[in-house]
Amino acid sequence: MTVRSGLAEPRAVTVADLNGDGWLDWLTAFWDGDAISSYLAVIPDSNTWLTDTVAGAASFDGARAVATADINGDGDLDVLGSAVAADDIAWWENNGAWDPTWTRHTVLGSLDGAHRAEAADFERCTGRALPASRSRFLSRMACS
Repeated sequence: MTVRSGLAEPRAVTVADLNGDGWLDWLTAFWDGDAISSYLAVIPDSNTWLTDTVAGAASFDGARAVATADINGDGDLDVLGSAVAADDIAWWENNGAWDPTWTRHTVLGSLDGAHRAEAADFERCTGRALPASRSRFLSRMACS
């Protein structure tokens, strides 16, 4: 099954249920496209996908990595990414809709050559994930 072809140098792909409908959706980070895009499964058996931009081309230069986690603990999967040329690690808050909209939050700017971003719960708080890149502790969130 082909979700999309002719992509601008995809550097990372991940799969997760972004809208809670029980079907796996796709996320891609595009190096030359300078973006993170989502592909929501509309009718998976018929290869029908709704494409959306999570991180726009003007703001995420050299998108390199993408991951998902419920970063803010609201029950919706959020998106975490890194951009090499922009030197940024950021996360995008999912509004919880079937066709989500995304609100950007910069975790760390000016991180020269930000190649990777992952989420992990370092403080073992239920539903809280702390972004990390290159084994560096980037942000602290209080357990509530």
